[in-house]
Amino acid sequence: MTPEASGSREAGFAHAISAAGVVHALARSCKQARLYSCGCSKADRPDQLHRDWIWGGCGDNIAYAYRFAKAFIDVREKEQSYPRHSAELARMLMNLHNNRAGRLWMGFPLLIHWDILSIKYDHNIESLQQTGMGEKKPYGSENFPGRS
Repeated sequence: MTPEASGSREAGFAHAISAAGVVHALARSCKQARLYSCGCSKADRPDQLHRDWIWGGCGDNIAYAYRFAKAFIDVREKEQSYPRHSAELARMLMNLHNNRAGRLWMGFPLLIHWDILSIKYDHNIESLQQTGMGEKKPYGSENFPGRS
């Protein structure tokens, strides 16, 4: 980032979107068993789900991804100490805020992602998995049959 762009709205957006991308990539990698340090999300079935829907599968591990991304991304900002009321301290705090905003946008609140798994003999099981915002599908009657 160029010095004149540093501290701008665009720089803030770049920090946030980078943090969100790290969370998304880590959560997906956990789900796909590409990392040894984490696995699928084992979140409980949300109470608000329709009773006929089956909660199953392997969800994105957003909680692990959030924690890891926070430690990984924020370390650069936290490794130096700056004098109180300095421009450098303000910039560091702003970058930490933007990093957090990106992580929060990606992982919280978690959305319920609609999946229909095809089973042999023309049966369908409606299965829900917890995913981050990267897999957002709009809520509406086209996604939830029988609901308007």
